Parts: sequence; structure tokens; C-alpha cells
Amino acid sequence: MAERGVSRRSSGLVPFSVAGSVLGLTALCVTSCEVGELTDGPSACDVPTLLAQSCGGRVCHGSEEPAAGLDLVSPDVAERLVGVRGSLDCDEHILIEPGYPDNSLLIEKVSDESPRCGRPMPPSGPPLTAHELECLRQFALEAEGGPSCETCGGIQCVDLQTSTEHCGACNQPCEEGALCGQGTCVEACASGTELCDADCVDLETDEQHCGVCGKRCGLGSTCQAGACVCDDDATASFSTDVMPIFKASCGGSDCHTGDSGVSSLDLSEEQAYAQLVDAASDGCEGRTRVVPGDPASSYLVEKLVGGAMCNGKRMPLFASLPDEAIEKVVGWICAGALED
Repeated sequence: MAERGVSRRSSGLVPFSVAGSVLGLTALCVTSCEVGELTDGPSACDVPTLLAQSCGGRVCHGSEEPAAGLDLVSPDVAERLVGVRGSLDCDEHILIEPGYPDNSLLIEKVSDESPRCGRPMPPSGPPLTAHELECLRQFALEAEGGPSCETCGGIQCVDLQTSTEHCGACNQPCEEGALCGQGTCVEACASGTELCDADCVDLETDEQHCGVCGKRCGLGSTCQAGACVCDDDATASFSTDVMPIFKASCGGSDCHTGDSGVSSLDLSEEQAYAQLVDAASDGCEGRTRVVPGDPASSYLVEKLVGGAMCNGKRMPLFASLPDEAIEKVVGWICAGALED
């Protein structure tokens, strides 16, 4: 990542105007422009068309229930990108930071094989061409305005939710010894507890913050000594209890079907068991999707209950599972994750 304020211009690309790139995006190119076939020159840089064709779709960033809440298809897409923070999973980095393409999370996601969070984009289809990437870089270089991150007069972004010097607002420090949680100054936590969000909790027993802040225990398990431990009576059948949940919630939205291009995880009846039990997660290095008898080490549980995930969003993407469904998945894992 380049230093802030240092950006590279392509010597072969003619800059286009800020007014055209940010305020009048749809006027930049005739509608026949196809992604991957853009010709050189500013008239080819139709950013809305590029994003819509590369990043839209039913389970991606379309206009209906877009992934991560980011619609890259509807009109006025610049208003949803320029100076706008990304999701909490990406530490709220700026999607398009005006003037700084190398600091823009969107450009990193479509150009870097190992972005700082989540997976590279788009998840399916051909990657963006060199010219399309330069088009996006030029868009960022020429962009103006937008609610850029708060710096409180410095050169680095300030998290007003946790900064003791700028708690809730710039130059609003907490008293000595106090902590800042969710933008509010709170008293220092008592011995044996830790600040998670705006509350002091016991990480040894708190089922919403078990072991670390945000680590949740699903129903069917409880937090003991900082780990999610199976309830004594937790049990469920894979074929009878768990597969119907996957069919209704995880494959039915064209997500985990094996050929959707959204994820390599296939939760079809033929593949689900083999791709879950003792299988490595493709979105969180070093984690296993399902560890028989151990819900605390099963990344599947974290994705279903949310909280301290490695990346991405809580699943299913558009509607969280009801408690009784999560309890069945946890119960199945606790009972040994058998293929019954």
C-alpha cells in the first residue's frame, strides 16, 4: 500500500473531469461498453457500467439485498463509494478515498490477490482488466468530497468509538483511567473483567464474549473457563435436523450451491458433509469448518452466530437463523458431527 498522498497515474490514460466522474457518471460512455472490452481514453471509463457488470448480481452487490449492504448497480453509485466507510469487518476503511486510489478499499479488493480483509473481488467471472483497474484508479484520483474518515486534525483516521482522547467526538477526552466504549466514557473495568463494546464483562463466563470480545456461544453450548462447551444433552442428526436447514437457508439463495461462484463451499446434499467436517475454511486461514465435538473450534458456528469472525458477514447473508436452528447445528457438532 502506498503512503498516504502518493498515487500512481498511468502515463497512457488521459484523465477525465471530476464533474464527469463523480457527479455525472452515466454520461461518460455509450451503453454498449462491455467489461473487458473498454477502449483507451476517458470516454471508455463508464464506472457505473463497469461496477454493475462486474460486481452486481443476485447474491453480490445488486440492488436487492446487496452483500454487505453495498449496492453497486443503482444510480448515483458514487454517493455510496466516495468517502464512505466499508463494513466493520474491514475496520471501516474508506471504499473510495478521494485522491488516494492506493488507500481505497474497493480498488484493493478488485486488484489485490490478498486484500487486507475478506476475499478478492469479483468472486466469480474474469478479473478486471488492467485498463478497467486504471479506470477505477482514475476515478479515485479525480473524486472530490464525500464523508471521509475523521482525523481530528491529525493525519490518521480516529475511531471515535474507542479513542480515549476523542471519545464520541474530536477533542472529547475521557478522564484519566477511564475507557471509551462505543463513543462513551466508562469507568475502568474491575479486575477479572474486560471492556467489550460499552460493558465490562467476564470473558470466562459471558456467552456473548467467551474468551475474547465478540466470541459468541451458540445455543446448545455455554461459556466455561473462556471456551464454548457443549451442553450435556446437546444432540442432533445431520440428515434429519441439519441438512434441511442448509437446504432452506444456505443453498436456496444461489449461494452455497457449488456453482454459484460466490463461495467454494458446496452445501448441497451430496457435498455438504465432506465439505464441512474436518475441512479447512477458505475464508479464514488456519480454521476448520466443523471440528467434531468442539463447537468452539468450528468456524461454521462463528459464521452462524456472528461476532468475532475472521472476515465476511454473518450467515445466512440475508436473514440470520432462528435460535432453534443454531441449536440443532451446535447439537450435531457436540454429538460428534456424525454423517447419520
